[in-house]
Amino acid sequence: MLSEGAEHLDVATESLGAYATLQWVSENACLIQVQPNTNTNTNSNSNSNSNNQTKQTVHTTNTETQAALLTCNALVMLWVEHLLASSLPKEPSPKESPPKWLRQYVPSYTSLLLEYDLEYIDSFALRSILKRAATNIDPKALVLFDKDASKQAPSLSKNASHHVIEVCYDPQLSHALPDTQRPNDLDAVSQYTKLTSKEIISLHSEREYRVFSVGFLPNFAYMGLTSSALNMPRLASARKAVPAGAVAIADNQTAIYPQQSPGGWHILGYTPEPLFFLNDQANKKAQSHIEFASGDTVRFVSISLEQYLAKYSLYTASESDTSSVNHIDPKLTSDA
Repeated sequence: MLSEGAEHLDVATESLGAYATLQWVSENACLIQVQPNTNTNTNSNSNSNSNNQTKQTVHTTNTETQAALLTCNALVMLWVEHLLASSLPKEPSPKESPPKWLRQYVPSYTSLLLEYDLEYIDSFALRSILKRAATNIDPKALVLFDKDASKQAPSLSKNASHHVIEVCYDPQLSHALPDTQRPNDLDAVSQYTKLTSKEIISLHSEREYRVFSVGFLPNFAYMGLTSSALNMPRLASARKAVPAGAVAIADNQTAIYPQQSPGGWHILGYTPEPLFFLNDQANKKAQSHIEFASGDTVRFVSISLEQYLAKYSLYTASESDTSSVNHIDPKLTSDA
């Protein structure tokens, strides 16, 4: 034990080098905020720009913002890698345990929250660890994200998992099962984006997404970045009940609802895969074998309505009578 009853430092925020700051948020918690240099060249003081130049500047700013977000998140995951590796055994297991002083860590888009145990470490010793880590984490080792940044979502985390999620985008699924209706917003998205349903599905399933953060619900993963052509605001009024398995988009992100809950994202389709994760080994019912974590990558694969019904029946066979699934005329089904 390094310190007993260590007092919290008076300094609220301090630098961790050129690209990160450290903020003490409580007696036993701190926040690392990543802020890499992006070399943004938008000059808001110039009043002589034409409308075309202004539009180009806005486009460039949005592109640079997306690239900066991906870079920041990659840096956050490098911090996680370093902190976990600092106290790991020589032959770590796939899911490595944090050091004893680290109660929990919560990576997000551009930050990393650390909660530490005062029985093992105080803020002075932690500061020293983080200062050393800052000198060992080299931002130059990152992939440089350019104007196609949204297509480049590879995770640099050694412990990251890759998930392939099957999705039925067919609106006929809405009334295909007796347990609950499954609303679909493909038409609304098409009207807003001026894209066809096939184009929307293609854009959504053509790229690999990075999990930026997990929250709101257990195993609810905030993933991005979607194609800029799919960017659209959330629903004006959130639904009171979004069915489990709904795959949805909002702004430049996509997500899967692991269980029924309120939600305001636009639903594109549904996965038959159960994603409700319970941290309860004694209760295996409705457990997902997929557990999302920050830094993971995800790709969506389109499946037909018939494929969805077959897989849904398989996953729910132990919990309900699968003979109650409504029959769908194969002639009416489509992959898009």
